[in-house]
Amino acid sequence: MANPSNLIRLVPLQLEDLPAHPALKLSLNQRRGRGMSRTSGTQDQSMDPQKTSQTLDGPEPDALEANRRPHIQSFIKAILDDAVIFIDDTLPTKFEPHSKKSSTSAKTKIELLQRHVSAKELSKVDWQGSKIPRHVPDHVGSEAWFARRSRHVNEQAKGTANLDEFDFALRIDHCQHEAMYTPEVYDAHCVLDWRISEEMVRESDFADYQNITMS
Repeated sequence: MANPSNLIRLVPLQLEDLPAHPALKLSLNQRRGRGMSRTSGTQDQSMDPQKTSQTLDGPEPDALEANRRPHIQSFIKAILDDAVIFIDDTLPTKFEPHSKKSSTSAKTKIELLQRHVSAKELSKVDWQGSKIPRHVPDHVGSEAWFARRSRHVNEQAKGTANLDEFDFALRIDHCQHEAMYTPEVYDAHCVLDWRISEEMVRESDFADYQNITMS
């Protein structure tokens, strides 16, 4: 059985774990001081921030910064692949029924599901040895996951919706739409947007995916 995903987790990614973006220019000296190695996932004890030279021969800082970050195509592909496993395997087999509720806009009942991920299970997560390494969290407790599931007639009519309507409401601009539909969400603001071009998709192994965005 494969280890749990290190990306589909409730523990937030650090800024340093994200692909390069013009707004994410970090201090190289700060990164050197941490002594983080992305390839080995270990701390280089020989690196002393007090003894590190302030000059560095080689690529420009922007290039070094980009090289320390995951490649954007590899990052997106890893998340999408892990998400497919989550939807097709984890959700149907690991989530348990919690309750049902009605919706004023839908004819069908909405089933609420839940899953508790123990600290013991999370201890099996390979944070830095997976395809896309990430910083090991300072503390990992347990996780509480919740999901909604409902079945609808695929048609554009009152009390239901067709596939295009669901796609627009649940996938496209998801955060903004969730803020509109969910009273508990009081704000949604896009901080960063990695504009994924059609050329980037063509040059990558995205055969199973389409309409790719990341923000």
